[in-house]
Amino acid sequence: MPKIKSPETFAISDVLTASDLQNHVDGSFPLPGFITEQTSIDVVATGDSLLVYDLSTTQLRKATVTQVLGGSMPVIASTVTAAIFNAPATKDVIIGPIDGANVTSKTFTSANGILVTIDSVAHGLVTGQNVTVTASNTAYSGFYTITVTTVDAFTYNLIPTVPATAAASGTCTYKKEGTVLVNGNISTIENLNANGSLSVGGTFRINGAGYIGGNLQLAGVATFAQPPVLVNMPIKPRLDYFVQTRAGSLYTSGWGGVQNLVNIYGTRIPELDITFTPKKAGNIVDLHWTIHGEFWNSSSDGVFVVCRTPLSGVGANTVVHLPNAVDSSNNTWSGTGSCGYDGNDATTPTTMTVRIIDFNTLDVECRYSVFIRAANNRTIYFRLNRAINEGTLDHETGVSVGHAQEIYV
Repeated sequence: MPKIKSPETFAISDVLTASDLQNHVDGSFPLPGFITEQTSIDVVATGDSLLVYDLSTTQLRKATVTQVLGGSMPVIASTVTAAIFNAPATKDVIIGPIDGANVTSKTFTSANGILVTIDSVAHGLVTGQNVTVTASNTAYSGFYTITVTTVDAFTYNLIPTVPATAAASGTCTYKKEGTVLVNGNISTIENLNANGSLSVGGTFRINGAGYIGGNLQLAGVATFAQPPVLVNMPIKPRLDYFVQTRAGSLYTSGWGGVQNLVNIYGTRIPELDITFTPKKAGNIVDLHWTIHGEFWNSSSDGVFVVCRTPLSGVGANTVVHLPNAVDSSNNTWSGTGSCGYDGNDATTPTTMTVRIIDFNTLDVECRYSVFIRAANNRTIYFRLNRAINEGTLDHETGVSVGHAQEIYV
């Protein structure tokens, strides 16, 4: 098949002039087969060449694939499929989606004030796109990520409020906001800047710094290697650990501290231990025990002392009191909290509170424990969750609980 066509038509016995021959050459133009009938290649390499029209010289020029894709001119397309986007030195990969036009006089309905349906014939939207809605009921207006239910309808969710948004219906206008949809995962070695809204249905992982100028909606789990920041205020995630017991164990202890180094912290109450591995060193842990029970000695008081024991690493299994759990000299009468006594060992246990903060956690599994010790050189008795003398059925019992809240800093 011919691939070039002449504007001239010649027949036998025609008399040809110089002008005819010149036009036969100068006026020729390529036919579609000039391209479509060439042998195909499987993969376009960066060094392959294209024929382009150079506007600056009004001439045809050769350009390599690398020159075309690496230029500063924008690529305009509704869908881009590529294994890797690489920007040349001093350049950025910029994706700038285009907003849609306002779509007016549509109806919205919501039966529960949360899930909202907009009816719009042949809307052409896809799940995951963002729209700005202006509704006759302003509670339903805003910027939302949509889910397409049919070719003529889509839904979005309101954020639950107190008091709850009332069920409603009405008219609305919506506009599709420029949206970059990624059906797989996003992995960036350098920076990812989102000046608009960022909606992630799968995994969103930032190994470096992340800044989001618009909305961030996560349908999955967010994991932060460093504490995130809201505007200029750090967000401090918190983790909670608990212990609860009705055990009625009886404990005794003499004095301790510098006055009796062989019994420096007294006797541990293991039922109140809270054991966990902090997420990193240097976090804060707020420790709080509500302890039910009774101390008894006819002439001595006792104190609680909170200690931390690393279970591995440097100093493993070495019990150390928390800073401020005792006084600077660690006198036996100093503690994290005191516990009174009464002369009746048969009734009236009480509820006592012990609270202290560990401002510098370790990064290994640790046990936080409550100890008791006498305030002077005598022996004290403590029964957890019951009166000292438990021999009678009507002696009161209770429950003790502990709570450790780790605050990420």
